[in-house]
Amino acid sequence: MLWLMRRPPIKRTRRWVVVHAPRPIAESIVRQDRLALRVGERLLTVVFHVVLLSLLVQACYVAVVHLAATGALGADTLGRGTP
Repeated sequence: MLWLMRRPPIKRTRRWVVVHAPRPIAESIVRQDRLALRVGERLLTVVFHVVLLSLLVQACYVAVVHLAATGALGADTLGRGTP
């Protein structure tokens, strides 16, 4: 989405709207743009890092469960031991 918003046709369209729109609408667009520049990129970075962290935790969980199922951890951790 950020990539699309930075393309020249979109930039031209937004500038045209700011110039030709009624004043309250133009001010609203400018205000939204300032907020997006100030907060948007940091927010996207945080969300991206949370997603990566989640994928890493899931991969570690799957690896541990696989090792436990194959017996590579040295003990029967799944509760299927001999009585």
